[in-house]
Amino acid sequence: MSNGAPFGRIPASGTRCDRLNLHLWSRSQSKSRCAERCIECLYDRCERVGDAPFGGVARPDLGANLRMAVFERSIVIHVVEDDVVKITNIFSGGQDYETLLRGN
Repeated sequence: MSNGAPFGRIPASGTRCDRLNLHLWSRSQSKSRCAERCIECLYDRCERVGDAPFGGVARPDLGANLRMAVFERSIVIHVVEDDVVKITNIFSGGQDYETLLRGN
């Protein structure tokens, strides 16, 4: 494991990241390098969640062991289970993540 962090890392869900990638790319076809940098930064932030797995804001009202980390205008939702950090969701600014996570 890199950086001597005691927690394993699982990358964000492929389908959610694929949709984010497609969304960013389609909105900025003429600025594709900008979109690529945004995605790279988001992936880097997801990787760093494992460096401080109990950082961010605990949200037991939304799920057991659920925590959220803010990144620019996005929210990275993760859980810590058995020394593993799992990125479960990434929400962009303006999304009602609480309603979506509660299933209302």
